Amino acid sequence: MLKTGISAKYIIITSDEPWSDVWHTQLNYAFQLSKRINVLFVGPPVSWKISHLWQFKQHGRRINQNLEVVSYINFLPALLGSFSLSINDWLNSLLIKKRINWNEVKNGVIVWHFDRFRSIRFFTGSHVVKHLYHVIDPVANLNGDVELSLKAELVVVTSARFVDHYKKLNSNVIQLGQGVDLDLYSSNDTNQITADLVSHNSIMLLGTLTDSIDFEMLQLIALRLPYKICIIGPDKITQPVNQNNFKKLISFSNVNWLGAMPPTEFRKHLLACKVGIIVYNHLDDIKNNLRSPLKVISYIASGKCVISNVSCDIPQLENKAIYTAIDQNSFIQMIEQAFGERLLFDKKCVNSFLESIDYDSLLNIIFDRLGIDLPEKMKLEK
Repeated sequence: MLKTGISAKYIIITSDEPWSDVWHTQLNYAFQLSKRINVLFVGPPVSWKISHLWQFKQHGRRINQNLEVVSYINFLPALLGSFSLSINDWLNSLLIKKRINWNEVKNGVIVWHFDRFRSIRFFTGSHVVKHLYHVIDPVANLNGDVELSLKAELVVVTSARFVDHYKKLNSNVIQLGQGVDLDLYSSNDTNQITADLVSHNSIMLLGTLTDSIDFEMLQLIALRLPYKICIIGPDKITQPVNQNNFKKLISFSNVNWLGAMPPTEFRKHLLACKVGIIVYNHLDDIKNNLRSPLKVISYIASGKCVISNVSCDIPQLENKAIYTAIDQNSFIQMIEQAFGERLLFDKKCVNSFLESIDYDSLLNIIFDRLGIDLPEKMKLEK
């Protein structure tokens, strides 16, 4: 695409996930962009309180010298619908303008929308702000989806399944898979990988623990196989039956739960483990077959095969690094094959795939489609 002559000066990322140790796609993009440009990450609001009616100050915190995190403020409760959305977006836009010296950057601001619930009407009517809608979940036709699709200069879709839906709403649509930070996974710190790590030679389960995880299957794996299971991720389980099953699971002597960690921390455990697994229940639920492959990418970038009971949406690596089990017995058999070094890990195919989704490559594609020059990388302070 031809360049517009506008340089990117500031990125505002809207996210329905707060900043935390668990780096969802929104957080990864914010961090990667902060290597090149100033980024304001606008996370979701806290529960509405009457004091929000006169809360005209956003409290931010610094992640690095280029990345600041604030929370969206619901001045009016969301239950008022479209009216409160418009007022809240307008007031939050005013607060952001004050925070980022608007007059200095307004000709180069990109609003990168991951959040379809709010921030939809940020800077409505502005002709200098670019809007990008980044679709990472199956949200076609749900609240905010169509409005964001119509207003955006570019729609980025992670799953090929939804490209047709967005092309009916926007002429500038691209499909890009989840990204990987190759700098992180190529860093030379293998000396940390020792037999002393609790994750050494283990079965690894990475990701947020929710009611969608098949805890009974995990118990079966722990009971039938002589290997350790290592779990990394926050506990977001809500249903009592699943809470009890998880408590039972981590009571087993061969199961270790390490809690939530950012990629810079959990990487050494991925390098130390033997195989990565993905285990969901309710396999007839469409959401479980449209899952983001973010954890899959973390596994394979660490050189580990993946065993899953749902589609990982990376067909070019099926039976070359990713293995899909059709039932409990085949799942367990594949784990045994992994420990017996009988599962193929095609390094050439894996490396080719990872290079195609490196954040540097993805950002170049996105900025090119926006018609804006991608700022050069800089060294972040530690």
